[in-house]
Order: sequence, then C-alpha cells, then structure tokens
Amino acid sequence: MAAAAPTGVAWECAACGHHNGRGREGISALVCEACGVAKRYVGDPALDLPSAPTSSEVPSFWYGVGWLLAAAVGGALLLAPTLLDLSGMGRNFLLIEVGASLYAAASSFLNAIWERWFNQVELVVPANAATGKQFTATLTLVPYRALGRVSVRLKLIDRFYERDGKSGVKTLSRVLASYTMLGSGDLRARRAASFEAGFITPFPATKHTDVMAEMTADVLDVVARFVPAVGWNADNLRQHGGYIVEAEMRVGIIRRRLHKRLLAYHLGEQIYVG
Repeated sequence: MAAAAPTGVAWECAACGHHNGRGREGISALVCEACGVAKRYVGDPALDLPSAPTSSEVPSFWYGVGWLLAAAVGGALLLAPTLLDLSGMGRNFLLIEVGASLYAAASSFLNAIWERWFNQVELVVPANAATGKQFTATLTLVPYRALGRVSVRLKLIDRFYERDGKSGVKTLSRVLASYTMLGSGDLRARRAASFEAGFITPFPATKHTDVMAEMTADVLDVVARFVPAVGWNADNLRQHGGYIVEAEMRVGIIRRRLHKRLLAYHLGEQIYVG
C-alpha cells in the first residue's frame, strides 16, 4: 500500500513575523526562513501562570522599606545633636546601624526584584552518589516575563576544613568542575528553561567535619545571645563542610546563588563518606 505524501502547513514566525511556506517535499519548514528560529520554539505555548506580583505583594519589598526607615531614623539622629544626646546612643553605634540598615534594605529590594521576575527557581541534586559515578544537577527557571542578558553557571565545589596553628581551623573551598550553561542569553516569558550538567562524584579525601569548628561554633552561640548577628557566623561555620552544587544566576548586574549539598561515598575495604 502506497503511503500518503505528507502535507506541508504554512506558518507565521512569532519572533520576526515572516510568513513561511511549505518546505521541501511538501513538509513545512522546521525553522524560520528569515531569522532561523525553530518552529517548535515559537510554537511552544506559554504556561498557565498567575500574573507577576507587584512590589506591594512581595514581602521582601516591605522588609526593604522597614530597613530603609531604620536607616532614616539613624541618619536623623546623627544630623540632630540634640536628639542624639536625648537618645543616649553613641555616634559610632549609629554609624554602624545606618550602614547595616542600608545594606539590609538594598539586599531586600534586590530579592524583591528577583521574586517579581521568576515564578520558579529550583535546583535538583541527588541526595547521594557513589565515587566515580556521574550525577546530574538540574536547574529550572520559569520567568514571568522575557528576560535578556541572562547567564547561568553550574559548579561543583568542595568546602572543607584545615587546621591552622594560629586560629585553630580554617574554612577553605575549591571548585572541582564548572559549566557555563548560558552566557548573556534570553529567557522566554512564562516558559520553563531547564539546564542540566553532569558531574563526576569525587572521592571524599578532604575534611568536611572538624571538632575545632564545632567548638568554635558553640562559643559563638553563647556570644550570639548578646550579639544576635554572631549566630549567623556559628551556623555558617557548622554548615561549611561538604560537596556543594552551586547554581549561579545573573540577570544583568543582579546575581543570585543557590546551593544544594551532595553526600559522596565510597564502598570498599573501608567506607568513606564526605
């Protein structure tokens, strides 16, 4: 039985507006004749997402406003010596307070911008992997609107401890592998962009835990009861060690990093875990 010849379908490119006719042998062209964009690319329907949130709907925006008000109050006290004397606070303390508040405000506003841009930012990494085996890290980005100048890089980082005769312990890191998945490219609005990179699981040869680091963190916890910010240093010191997959995303000059920890193991005459 003779097979029917495929019928071509004319289509209009949504990227440049060019009207494409039938391709060779009656089959519609798979790419636009004018700009070269794939037909599947322009024909991919947008995801059914809610509208992009406004600034007032993003919690980070209001955190930024609060920190900005705190900086304004501190600045007013610095500029009014009478009020400064009535407050009983030192000038150096207020200088630190204003600087820290401005930094927190800027960080909150940048986070608000990121939340308005993306509906989903997800990094998926397996919980564990055997030494010498390949594992895959997947980053999914779903923007609310079309974004340009987007760069994406995936890295495998070894964060470890090293004894130091002076300070007791040092926190070090090294990049084991790095892949640039997108360099100053474009992301389409309301569509999922997936980036996958394969990494070889390393042998756990470095120290990912250290008793001295735990002891130092315990001391910092005591200090944190009086200086809360020190608590961050204690948490970071405990969480430093391990193999980390880092997704570094940049839109223009705004950069974000997302981390996921991987447990590497080796089963032989002895069991090694890192």
